[in-house]
Amino acid sequence: MRKSKSGNDKIQHALEILREASEDGREGISQALTGLYESAQNAKREAARRVEETATRINDSAHDSPWHYIGGAALGGFIVGLILRGRSER
Repeated sequence: MRKSKSGNDKIQHALEILREASEDGREGISQALTGLYESAQNAKREAARRVEETATRINDSAHDSPWHYIGGAALGGFIVGLILRGRSER
């Protein structure tokens, strides 16, 4: 004859199963968050590298042909001046 578990034993067994499941879930979430953090750090490093590379290229280009940048800045200032002048006349 087989003995059946008491209600208290069944509850303890169910709680143990839930505890194990929650520990597995925590571990999975922790690993996922670690992976996301590492991906974010890699993206941050890549973005910083690209920004530095672009800034270096622009700096080199500005030193090679400064009049293009001076003309562009003057044109930009002229356009902004026209826009602001139009607003002040209203």
